[in-house]
Amino acid sequence: MTIGYDDARGFAAERMAFWQSQMMAKHGWFWLYMGPDDPQSPTGTNIHTHGFEATWGHPDVQIVVALHQKQAQGVLSEVAGLVKAGMKFEPGKDYDHILRDYKVRFAWTTEGDRRVLRMILPDKEGRLARGEISEPYAKQWEGTEE
Repeated sequence: MTIGYDDARGFAAERMAFWQSQMMAKHGWFWLYMGPDDPQSPTGTNIHTHGFEATWGHPDVQIVVALHQKQAQGVLSEVAGLVKAGMKFEPGKDYDHILRDYKVRFAWTTEGDRRVLRMILPDKEGRLARGEISEPYAKQWEGTEE
């Protein structure tokens, strides 16, 4: 039996939707890693959550730094745990609860048709502020507002 391209795409989409519904039922959220050439990201990388709003009334979170998938999962799991415990992240504030020895900051942006909080990761010197953070980390600020 041969499966055509459209059938294979449909099957993959169906499996993805099933996995997403399982993750929502079990954990209340899930994350996706898009890249390295996602046009919705200034860096090409688009790592983001789904379900925070529905489960905890908190905006979903996006990361655009090209982290290894295990690192991304660890960071977003930490954020999810804090949100689940009642923490509300806000744009323009620095948070030291997520990365060991570094602060992160959040800024408003859009991911698809959703308004999300982009997590701004520091450069190697620990700088976060727009205009102070070095390249390539400064690209995280593109398309954001505090």
